Amino acid sequence: MNEIGIKPHSYIFADTAEPDKIAELRNAGFNVIEADKSVEDGIDYCKRGKTYVHPESSNLIKEYKSYSWKKDAKTGEILDGQPIKAHDHLQDAKRYARYTYYKLTTNKLEVGFV
Repeated sequence: MNEIGIKPHSYIFADTAEPDKIAELRNAGFNVIEADKSVEDGIDYCKRGKTYVHPESSNLIKEYKSYSWKKDAKTGEILDGQPIKAHDHLQDAKRYARYTYYKLTTNKLEVGFV
């Protein structure tokens, strides 16, 4: 973390699926916050703001293009807030960080994500 310029006071939003890694980073003095992984609330929040993507972020661009939503089996209508769980690792990371930061600060914000 130090080698790539992450400062100990910076927010690091961590997936709660890796508690040992969270503990390791905290023990090293980093400001690790367990991410709120709420899918519907997080997606709803992210839809309210803009996301800026660097044109060289090819993996994120691929995810945006392949991101899709579940559909109602009878009507075929898209089920808002229910993404299909595939090719979504960066999308999830963006949601975790933005939504958790929002809840921490209770401010509406626009966050760049590369």
